[in-house]
Amino acid sequence: MTAPVSCLLVGTDADQGLVSDDANWLQWLSAHTDAGWRPGEWDGSLWLFTGDLDSDRTAAWRCRTPGCTTAARGFNGRCSSCRRARAAAGVCEEEFDRAPRRRPTRPVARGGCVVPNCGGELHCRGLCFRHERAWRKAGGGPLEEFIAQARPLIGTEPCLVAGCGRERVTRRGLCRFHGNRLQRRCNPASMSHEELAAWVADEKPRISAHQFSLAGLPELVRFELLYALQQRDEAPPPLDPLQVRILISRLDGASSLRHADPEAVCESGGVQYNSAIKGLFRDLRRHLERAWTQCTGTDPYAGNVWRVELLDLQSNGSRRWTGHPGDRRLWPDRASLAARGAQGLGPQHPALPARAAPSAAGLPRRLPNAGGLRPRRPGQPGRG
Repeated sequence: MTAPVSCLLVGTDADQGLVSDDANWLQWLSAHTDAGWRPGEWDGSLWLFTGDLDSDRTAAWRCRTPGCTTAARGFNGRCSSCRRARAAAGVCEEEFDRAPRRRPTRPVARGGCVVPNCGGELHCRGLCFRHERAWRKAGGGPLEEFIAQARPLIGTEPCLVAGCGRERVTRRGLCRFHGNRLQRRCNPASMSHEELAAWVADEKPRISAHQFSLAGLPELVRFELLYALQQRDEAPPPLDPLQVRILISRLDGASSLRHADPEAVCESGGVQYNSAIKGLFRDLRRHLERAWTQCTGTDPYAGNVWRVELLDLQSNGSRRWTGHPGDRRLWPDRASLAARGAQGLGPQHPALPARAAPSAAGLPRRLPNAGGLRPRRPGQPGRG
Protein backbone atom coordinates (compact mmCIF):
# COMPACT_ATOMS: atom_id res chain seq x y z
CA MET A 1 0.00 0.00 0.00
CA THR A 2 1.16 3.52 -0.64
CA ALA A 3 1.70 6.17 1.97
CA PRO A 4 -1.31 8.27 3.00
CA VAL A 5 -1.67 11.68 1.45
CA SER A 6 -2.26 14.92 3.30
CA CYS A 7 -5.56 15.68 1.65
CA LEU A 8 -8.14 13.24 0.32
CA LEU A 9 -9.87 14.67 -2.74
CA VAL A 10 -12.09 12.22 -4.57
CA GLY A 11 -12.12 12.22 -8.34
CA THR A 12 -8.81 14.10 -8.80
CA ASP A 13 -5.23 13.16 -9.52
CA ALA A 14 -4.52 12.97 -5.79
CA ASP A 15 -6.21 9.61 -5.35
CA GLN A 16 -5.43 8.41 -8.88
CA GLY A 17 -1.81 7.96 -7.83
CA LEU A 18 -2.64 5.83 -4.81
CA VAL A 19 -3.45 2.75 -6.87
CA SER A 20 -1.78 2.78 -10.28
CA ASP A 21 -3.91 -0.07 -11.58
CA ASP A 22 -7.62 -0.64 -11.08
CA ALA A 23 -6.84 -4.31 -10.59
CA ASN A 24 -5.91 -3.67 -6.95
CA TRP A 25 -9.20 -1.87 -6.34
CA LEU A 26 -11.13 -4.62 -8.12
CA GLN A 27 -9.34 -7.30 -6.13
CA TRP A 28 -10.16 -5.55 -2.86
CA LEU A 29 -13.84 -5.24 -3.79
CA SER A 30 -14.15 -8.86 -4.86
CA ALA A 31 -12.54 -9.98 -1.60
CA HIS A 32 -14.94 -7.89 0.53
CA THR A 33 -18.25 -8.66 -1.19
CA ASP A 34 -20.54 -11.08 0.59
CA ALA A 35 -21.22 -14.16 -1.54
CA GLY A 36 -24.12 -15.11 0.75
CA TRP A 37 -25.90 -11.77 0.52
CA ARG A 38 -29.68 -11.99 0.37
CA PRO A 39 -30.05 -15.77 -0.01
CA GLY A 40 -32.96 -16.63 -2.25
CA GLU A 41 -32.89 -13.17 -3.84
CA TRP A 42 -29.38 -12.58 -5.14
CA ASP A 43 -28.04 -14.97 -7.81
CA GLY A 44 -24.31 -14.36 -8.06
CA SER A 45 -23.87 -16.67 -11.03
CA LEU A 46 -26.21 -14.53 -13.15
CA TRP A 47 -25.67 -11.19 -11.36
CA LEU A 48 -29.45 -11.09 -10.98
CA PHE A 49 -31.48 -9.81 -8.02
CA THR A 50 -35.05 -11.05 -7.61
CA GLY A 51 -36.73 -9.36 -4.67
CA ASP A 52 -38.83 -11.29 -2.19
CA LEU A 53 -42.34 -9.86 -2.47
CA ASP A 54 -43.09 -10.82 1.13
CA SER A 55 -39.97 -9.21 2.63
CA ASP A 56 -39.97 -5.83 4.36
CA ARG A 57 -36.39 -5.29 3.21
CA THR A 58 -37.40 -5.05 -0.45
CA ALA A 59 -39.55 -2.28 -1.93
CA ALA A 60 -41.62 -4.62 -4.14
CA TRP A 61 -45.14 -5.92 -3.70
CA ARG A 62 -47.57 -8.39 -5.21
CA CYS A 63 -50.21 -7.26 -7.67
CA ARG A 64 -53.53 -6.67 -5.91
CA THR A 65 -55.48 -8.50 -8.64
CA PRO A 66 -56.64 -11.90 -7.29
CA GLY A 67 -54.71 -14.74 -8.89
CA CYS A 68 -52.01 -12.52 -10.41
CA THR A 69 -48.46 -13.48 -9.45
CA THR A 70 -46.72 -10.55 -11.16
CA ALA A 71 -44.95 -7.91 -9.06
CA ALA A 72 -46.32 -4.38 -8.78
CA ARG A 73 -44.36 -1.16 -8.41
CA GLY A 74 -46.31 0.12 -5.42
CA PHE A 75 -48.09 -1.14 -2.34
CA ASN A 76 -51.66 -2.24 -3.08
CA GLY A 77 -51.06 -1.49 -6.77
CA ARG A 78 -51.40 -3.47 -9.95
CA CYS A 79 -48.91 -4.75 -12.46
CA SER A 80 -48.77 -3.11 -15.88
CA SER A 81 -50.77 -5.90 -17.53
CA CYS A 82 -53.62 -5.63 -15.02
CA ARG A 83 -53.62 -1.83 -15.24
CA ARG A 84 -54.03 -1.96 -19.00
CA ALA A 85 -56.71 -4.66 -18.72
CA ARG A 86 -58.75 -2.64 -16.22
CA ALA A 87 -58.46 0.52 -18.34
CA ALA A 88 -59.59 -1.39 -21.43
CA ALA A 89 -62.54 -2.91 -19.55
CA GLY A 90 -63.63 0.50 -18.22
CA VAL A 91 -64.73 -0.85 -14.82
CA CYS A 92 -64.01 0.23 -11.27
CA GLU A 93 -61.37 -1.33 -9.05
CA GLU A 94 -63.80 -3.46 -7.05
CA GLU A 95 -65.58 -4.85 -10.10
CA PHE A 96 -62.30 -5.75 -11.77
CA ASP A 97 -61.15 -7.56 -8.61
CA ARG A 98 -64.35 -9.63 -8.59
CA ALA A 99 -63.90 -10.73 -12.21
CA PRO A 100 -60.36 -10.11 -13.44
CA ARG A 101 -59.99 -9.94 -17.20
CA ARG A 102 -56.22 -9.70 -17.41
CA ARG A 103 -54.41 -10.99 -20.45
CA PRO A 104 -52.27 -14.09 -19.88
CA THR A 105 -48.55 -13.30 -19.95
CA ARG A 106 -45.43 -15.39 -20.11
CA PRO A 107 -44.07 -16.11 -16.63
CA VAL A 108 -41.08 -14.02 -15.60
CA ALA A 109 -40.31 -16.12 -12.53
CA ARG A 110 -38.48 -19.31 -13.35
CA GLY A 111 -39.99 -22.71 -12.93
CA GLY A 112 -39.76 -26.26 -14.18
CA CYS A 113 -41.79 -28.30 -16.60
CA VAL A 114 -44.58 -30.36 -15.01
CA VAL A 115 -43.58 -33.44 -16.99
CA PRO A 116 -41.90 -35.75 -14.45
CA ASN A 117 -38.07 -35.63 -14.52
CA CYS A 118 -38.05 -33.09 -17.36
CA GLY A 119 -35.11 -30.68 -17.32
CA GLY A 120 -36.88 -28.05 -19.42
CA GLU A 121 -37.77 -24.58 -18.14
CA LEU A 122 -41.36 -23.45 -17.61
CA HIS A 123 -42.74 -21.74 -20.71
CA CYS A 124 -46.53 -21.94 -20.87
CA ARG A 125 -49.41 -24.07 -19.49
CA GLY A 126 -47.00 -25.67 -17.03
CA LEU A 127 -44.88 -27.10 -19.87
CA CYS A 128 -41.46 -26.24 -21.21
CA PHE A 129 -41.13 -24.80 -24.70
CA ARG A 130 -40.44 -28.11 -26.43
CA HIS A 131 -43.24 -29.98 -24.65
CA GLU A 132 -45.70 -27.14 -25.26
CA ARG A 133 -44.85 -27.16 -28.98
CA ALA A 134 -45.26 -30.94 -29.09
CA TRP A 135 -48.63 -30.64 -27.35
CA ARG A 136 -49.82 -28.15 -29.98
CA LYS A 137 -48.61 -30.36 -32.83
CA ALA A 138 -50.53 -33.28 -31.30
CA GLY A 139 -53.77 -31.32 -31.60
CA GLY A 140 -53.95 -29.60 -28.23
CA GLY A 141 -55.89 -32.32 -26.39
CA PRO A 142 -56.27 -32.68 -22.63
CA LEU A 143 -53.06 -31.68 -20.85
CA GLU A 144 -53.36 -34.45 -18.27
CA GLU A 145 -53.23 -37.14 -20.96
CA PHE A 146 -50.31 -35.48 -22.72
CA ILE A 147 -48.31 -35.10 -19.49
CA ALA A 148 -48.89 -38.74 -18.58
CA GLN A 149 -47.58 -39.93 -21.96
CA ALA A 150 -44.78 -37.37 -22.50
CA ARG A 151 -41.15 -38.32 -22.06
CA PRO A 152 -38.79 -36.16 -20.05
CA LEU A 153 -36.26 -34.03 -21.92
CA ILE A 154 -32.74 -32.93 -21.06
CA GLY A 155 -32.28 -29.25 -20.26
CA THR A 156 -30.41 -27.14 -22.81
CA GLU A 157 -27.63 -24.60 -22.29
CA PRO A 158 -28.52 -21.07 -21.15
CA CYS A 159 -29.18 -18.17 -23.49
CA LEU A 160 -26.21 -16.30 -24.93
CA VAL A 161 -27.37 -12.98 -23.48
CA ALA A 162 -25.37 -12.20 -20.34
CA GLY A 163 -27.41 -12.65 -17.19
CA CYS A 164 -30.41 -14.22 -18.92
CA GLY A 165 -29.93 -17.83 -17.86
CA ARG A 166 -33.03 -19.11 -19.67
CA GLU A 167 -32.73 -22.20 -21.81
CA ARG A 168 -31.90 -21.99 -25.50
CA VAL A 169 -34.71 -22.77 -27.89
CA THR A 170 -33.42 -21.26 -31.16
CA ARG A 171 -30.61 -22.21 -33.49
CA ARG A 172 -28.94 -18.88 -32.72
CA GLY A 173 -28.46 -19.88 -29.09
CA LEU A 174 -31.17 -17.59 -27.72
CA CYS A 175 -34.11 -18.16 -25.42
CA ARG A 176 -37.67 -17.68 -26.63
CA PHE A 177 -37.85 -14.09 -25.37
CA HIS A 178 -34.63 -12.89 -26.99
CA GLY A 179 -35.30 -14.95 -30.12
CA ASN A 180 -38.60 -13.11 -30.65
CA ARG A 181 -36.93 -9.77 -29.97
CA LEU A 182 -34.25 -10.51 -32.57
CA GLN A 183 -36.86 -11.38 -35.19
CA ARG A 184 -38.80 -8.17 -34.55
CA ARG A 185 -35.72 -5.99 -35.03
CA CYS A 186 -33.97 -7.63 -37.96
CA ASN A 187 -33.76 -10.73 -40.14
CA PRO A 188 -31.72 -13.34 -38.27
CA ALA A 189 -31.01 -15.31 -41.44
CA SER A 190 -29.08 -12.39 -42.94
CA MET A 191 -26.93 -11.70 -39.86
CA SER A 192 -23.30 -12.71 -39.69
CA HIS A 193 -21.70 -14.17 -36.58
CA GLU A 194 -20.07 -10.81 -35.81
CA GLU A 195 -23.37 -8.95 -36.12
CA LEU A 196 -25.12 -11.50 -33.90
CA ALA A 197 -22.36 -11.24 -31.28
CA ALA A 198 -22.65 -7.44 -31.29
CA TRP A 199 -26.44 -7.66 -30.90
CA VAL A 200 -26.13 -10.13 -28.01
CA ALA A 201 -23.56 -7.92 -26.25
CA ASP A 202 -26.00 -4.97 -26.22
CA GLU A 203 -28.99 -6.98 -24.99
CA LYS A 204 -30.26 -7.13 -21.42
CA PRO A 205 -32.00 -10.03 -19.66
CA ARG A 206 -35.75 -10.00 -19.25
CA ILE A 207 -36.56 -8.69 -15.78
CA SER A 208 -39.68 -7.76 -13.85
CA ALA A 209 -40.52 -4.89 -11.48
CA HIS A 210 -38.88 -6.62 -8.51
CA GLN A 211 -35.62 -7.46 -10.28
CA PHE A 212 -32.42 -5.81 -11.45
CA SER A 213 -29.41 -7.21 -13.26
CA LEU A 214 -25.76 -6.17 -13.06
CA ALA A 215 -24.81 -8.35 -16.01
CA GLY A 216 -23.46 -6.48 -19.01
CA LEU A 217 -21.82 -3.74 -16.92
CA PRO A 218 -18.03 -3.37 -16.81
CA GLU A 219 -16.50 -5.68 -14.23
CA LEU A 220 -15.33 -2.86 -11.97
CA VAL A 221 -18.72 -1.15 -12.02
CA ARG A 222 -20.45 -4.46 -11.22
CA PHE A 223 -18.34 -5.06 -8.12
CA GLU A 224 -18.59 -1.44 -7.01
CA LEU A 225 -22.38 -1.53 -7.22
CA LEU A 226 -22.61 -4.91 -5.50
CA TYR A 227 -20.32 -3.90 -2.63
CA ALA A 228 -22.02 -0.54 -2.10
CA LEU A 229 -25.51 -2.07 -2.22
CA GLN A 230 -24.52 -4.66 0.36
CA GLN A 231 -23.15 -1.99 2.70
CA ARG A 232 -26.23 0.19 2.27
CA ASP A 233 -28.50 -2.81 2.86
CA GLU A 234 -27.26 -3.15 6.45
CA ALA A 235 -29.58 -0.31 7.51
CA PRO A 236 -32.87 1.21 6.30
CA PRO A 237 -34.31 2.16 3.84
CA PRO A 238 -35.36 -1.03 2.03
CA LEU A 239 -33.78 -1.92 -1.30
CA ASP A 240 -35.78 -0.63 -4.27
CA PRO A 241 -35.05 -2.62 -7.47
CA LEU A 242 -36.64 0.08 -9.64
CA GLN A 243 -34.24 2.75 -8.37
CA VAL A 244 -31.28 0.45 -8.95
CA ARG A 245 -32.43 -0.22 -12.53
CA ILE A 246 -32.73 3.51 -13.24
CA LEU A 247 -29.26 4.11 -11.78
CA ILE A 248 -27.80 1.32 -13.92
CA SER A 249 -29.36 2.79 -17.06
CA ARG A 250 -27.65 6.13 -16.33
CA LEU A 251 -24.21 4.58 -15.90
CA ASP A 252 -23.86 3.88 -19.60
CA GLY A 253 -20.22 4.36 -20.59
CA ALA A 254 -18.94 4.84 -17.03
CA SER A 255 -15.77 2.94 -16.19
CA SER A 256 -16.18 3.39 -12.43
CA LEU A 257 -19.00 4.41 -10.13
CA ARG A 258 -16.59 6.49 -8.06
CA HIS A 259 -15.70 8.67 -11.03
CA ALA A 260 -19.16 8.86 -12.62
CA ASP A 261 -20.47 12.35 -13.32
CA PRO A 262 -23.06 13.16 -10.61
CA GLU A 263 -24.88 15.60 -12.89
CA ALA A 264 -25.25 13.04 -15.66
CA VAL A 265 -26.45 10.38 -13.21
CA CYS A 266 -28.75 12.45 -11.01
CA GLU A 267 -30.10 15.12 -13.36
CA SER A 268 -30.95 13.23 -16.54
CA GLY A 269 -34.54 12.24 -15.72
CA GLY A 270 -37.75 13.62 -14.27
CA VAL A 271 -37.85 15.50 -10.99
CA GLN A 272 -39.47 12.59 -9.14
CA TYR A 273 -36.89 10.06 -10.28
CA ASN A 274 -33.96 12.46 -9.87
CA SER A 275 -34.74 12.99 -6.18
CA ALA A 276 -34.70 9.25 -5.44
CA ILE A 277 -31.66 8.54 -7.61
CA LYS A 278 -29.72 11.39 -6.03
CA GLY A 279 -30.15 9.88 -2.56
CA LEU A 280 -29.23 6.39 -3.76
CA PHE A 281 -26.20 7.64 -5.68
CA ARG A 282 -24.98 9.68 -2.70
CA ASP A 283 -25.25 6.70 -0.34
CA LEU A 284 -23.43 4.35 -2.71
CA ARG A 285 -20.64 6.85 -3.33
CA ARG A 286 -20.18 7.36 0.41
CA HIS A 287 -19.71 3.64 1.00
CA LEU A 288 -17.29 3.40 -1.90
CA GLU A 289 -15.18 6.32 -0.67
CA ARG A 290 -14.91 4.75 2.76
CA ALA A 291 -13.91 1.48 1.11
CA TRP A 292 -11.33 3.36 -0.96
CA THR A 293 -9.64 4.69 2.18
CA GLN A 294 -9.42 1.13 3.52
CA CYS A 295 -8.10 -0.22 0.23
CA THR A 296 -5.37 2.43 -0.09
CA GLY A 297 -4.54 2.65 3.61
CA THR A 298 -5.29 6.38 3.66
CA ASP A 299 -5.77 7.97 7.07
CA PRO A 300 -8.92 10.13 6.81
CA TYR A 301 -7.62 12.23 9.75
CA ALA A 302 -4.36 13.10 8.03
CA GLY A 303 -3.90 16.60 6.68
CA ASN A 304 -5.91 19.77 7.11
CA VAL A 305 -9.02 18.67 5.18
CA TRP A 306 -11.25 15.98 6.66
CA ARG A 307 -14.06 14.32 4.73
CA VAL A 308 -16.70 13.89 7.41
CA GLU A 309 -18.41 10.96 5.68
CA LEU A 310 -15.11 9.02 5.82
CA LEU A 311 -14.54 9.39 9.56
CA ASP A 312 -16.84 6.52 10.61
CA LEU A 313 -18.86 8.83 12.84
CA GLN A 314 -22.21 7.71 14.22
CA SER A 315 -25.22 9.93 13.60
CA ASN A 316 -27.14 11.36 16.54
CA GLY A 317 -30.85 11.49 15.81
CA SER A 318 -31.63 13.38 19.06
CA ARG A 319 -29.55 16.45 18.28
CA ARG A 320 -31.41 19.74 17.94
CA TRP A 321 -29.03 21.49 15.58
CA THR A 322 -28.63 21.25 11.85
CA GLY A 323 -25.79 19.14 10.45
CA HIS A 324 -23.78 20.46 7.53
CA PRO A 325 -22.29 17.85 5.16
CA GLY A 326 -18.98 18.35 3.39
CA ASP A 327 -15.40 19.03 4.40
CA ARG A 328 -14.00 20.34 7.66
CA ARG A 329 -10.85 22.40 7.25
CA LEU A 330 -8.31 23.40 9.90
CA TRP A 331 -7.43 26.91 8.75
CA PRO A 332 -3.82 28.18 8.90
CA ASP A 333 -4.63 30.58 11.74
CA ARG A 334 -5.47 27.56 13.88
CA ALA A 335 -2.12 25.91 13.34
CA SER A 336 -1.38 26.14 17.03
CA LEU A 337 -4.60 24.24 17.78
CA ALA A 338 -3.68 21.57 15.29
CA ALA A 339 -0.23 21.28 16.88
CA ARG A 340 -1.86 20.73 20.28
CA GLY A 341 -3.76 17.72 19.02
CA ALA A 342 -6.67 18.73 16.84
CA GLN A 343 -5.96 15.67 14.75
CA GLY A 344 -6.16 13.61 17.91
CA LEU A 345 -9.89 13.25 17.34
CA GLY A 346 -9.06 10.11 15.40
CA PRO A 347 -9.52 6.73 17.05
CA GLN A 348 -5.76 6.12 17.40
CA HIS A 349 -4.79 9.50 18.87
CA PRO A 350 -5.15 11.00 22.35
CA ALA A 351 -8.12 13.26 22.92
CA LEU A 352 -7.91 17.03 22.99
CA PRO A 353 -7.24 18.64 26.37
CA ALA A 354 -10.37 19.62 28.23
CA ARG A 355 -11.42 23.23 27.99
CA ALA A 356 -10.99 25.31 31.08
CA ALA A 357 -14.18 26.16 32.89
CA PRO A 358 -15.28 29.82 32.52
CA SER A 359 -14.47 32.07 35.44
CA ALA A 360 -17.17 33.23 37.79
CA ALA A 361 -16.55 36.80 36.70
CA GLY A 362 -17.58 35.92 33.19
CA LEU A 363 -20.86 34.30 34.13
CA PRO A 364 -22.94 37.47 34.56
CA ARG A 365 -22.00 38.60 31.07
CA ARG A 366 -23.00 35.22 29.65
CA LEU A 367 -26.21 34.69 31.60
CA PRO A 368 -28.04 37.70 33.02
CA ASN A 369 -29.51 37.16 36.46
CA ALA A 370 -27.55 33.95 36.84
CA GLY A 371 -28.71 33.47 40.40
CA GLY A 372 -32.40 33.31 39.65
CA LEU A 373 -35.05 33.43 37.00
CA ARG A 374 -34.81 35.73 34.05
CA PRO A 375 -36.56 39.07 34.78
CA ARG A 376 -39.97 39.46 33.22
CA ARG A 377 -40.73 42.13 30.67
CA PRO A 378 -43.60 44.53 31.29
CA GLY A 379 -46.88 42.82 30.52
CA GLN A 380 -45.33 39.33 30.39
CA PRO A 381 -47.44 36.73 32.27
CA GLY A 382 -45.93 34.93 35.21
CA ARG A 383 -44.42 31.44 35.20
CA GLY A 384 -46.63 30.03 37.89
